[in-house]
Amino acid sequence: MKVANPKAGETANVMLNASSDSGPRVVNIGLPASVGGTVILENGLPVTYDYMGQMPTLLWRQDNGIAKFGVLNITETALLASDVGVSVSTWTNRGTDKTKGTVSFTTNSFGLLRGDVGISGPLKNNWFYSASAFINMDPGTFRSNISTFLDKTQIYKGVINKKYNRGQIGVQYKYAYSEGISTKQSPYIYHQDGTVDKVDGFKIGRDSYLEQSGMIHTIDR
Repeated sequence: MKVANPKAGETANVMLNASSDSGPRVVNIGLPASVGGTVILENGLPVTYDYMGQMPTLLWRQDNGIAKFGVLNITETALLASDVGVSVSTWTNRGTDKTKGTVSFTTNSFGLLRGDVGISGPLKNNWFYSASAFINMDPGTFRSNISTFLDKTQIYKGVINKKYNRGQIGVQYKYAYSEGISTKQSPYIYHQDGTVDKVDGFKIGRDSYLEQSGMIHTIDR
């Protein structure tokens, strides 16, 4: 029997961006995790240490400020992040030998507004810089009376980096703020033959009965 010893980042076969076109998919492996979902590392550190304040999948997005992207399996995540599950490992752009810039804008028929800008280049004496800005205003496919956008996210990053013959040292500043509505109940009628019909007053995949008022009424029995 031949046993392979794959390198980190080459052992996990995980479909990313399946539930979000700008963030990693939450992978549930049936074991409890302390991050509320998929572990996300940025420059070797978790993007957040307290997922009750902000979820990792909200404070990190796949933007033009990322230079390297990889996926770590359960064993690698346990060793590098001290957590259970599959993790995403990313490295910020720390500067380039020549000045480079990237700009992207995304929209759709629902009114999505997403801008992503990145620039990097050299300074003097082996000093380099990079800066990026990611803004996402996504109304989703559900109408809501309490918010125009179901996902409002801003991420700004700036890096100053010094490269040596045997290493590098740098400082990064990152500002990330995200708010949104993640719970979406869209009722429909499911039949035994696999077909579905809409409930009166609800468009399938478009209407929800939770976000319209922003309030949940409970009954004390």
